[in-house]
Amino acid sequence: QGVQHWGNIFVYSSLSRLLSFFKMAGGGGKVSAATKQAASTSYANSPCKTWMMIASLMLAYFAKYFCTSFLYVVQTLWMKDQGIAKTDLGHMFICGYCFSMVGKRAAGNWADSWGGKNVQMVSLVFYVPIVMVWSCGNAISDAVGLSNYRFPVYWCMWMFNGFFALGLSWVAIMVCASNWIPAEMEGRMMAVVGCAPELGDASARAFLGPIIKHGWPVMVMGYGNPGDWSTVSMSAALAAVVLTLPFFSM
Repeated sequence: QGVQHWGNIFVYSSLSRLLSFFKMAGGGGKVSAATKQAASTSYANSPCKTWMMIASLMLAYFAKYFCTSFLYVVQTLWMKDQGIAKTDLGHMFICGYCFSMVGKRAAGNWADSWGGKNVQMVSLVFYVPIVMVWSCGNAISDAVGLSNYRFPVYWCMWMFNGFFALGLSWVAIMVCASNWIPAEMEGRMMAVVGCAPELGDASARAFLGPIIKHGWPVMVMGYGNPGDWSTVSMSAALAAVVLTLPFFSM
């Protein structure tokens, strides 16, 4: 039953992401003819620039996966350290997905009003610090008097992460991409952008996995020990900062 429960969560998450992609990819009508023409002209004059923009968007989405997949990487360590039950973890993930759906709805409205890049910046400005704060969860829990049962503190942080990372980011990335992709290349380029979730998740796991075993070369402010879940989550946040740098230069 436990395997079936996690399988259902994975299926629902995958379907939600797939439907979101199809909706955004098929929503090219929201992009004006002038914008599409400008994208075509830009690609004709400098195809490398367009591909660099696409790569920057994908790296920015990789950052989101670093700041969500870290928990799957350290799940066992974190649960054991915090005394978190599997049922609590399952409920936290389900609520996180619910908050992400609210975030997607908000991201659609905000992107139409403010533009995809601004929404993505809002997403980054919130979810990266949230993961940094997550790494300090023990100290925060102790400060608010929840030393014996810290789960509510982490639950609240994961809900915010669900809204800003799982919710806002993908919609904002697709809106940004639609402004750079010429109509005649839409299918091929959207297929490339659509690989960002899988590549981002795989990259996060490949990067964070060895940190569990080896830690950091030096200790910094209490972080760096092998087998320490907080070191892994802080590593994810710092890596996300680096991954988003090309996006801010767009």
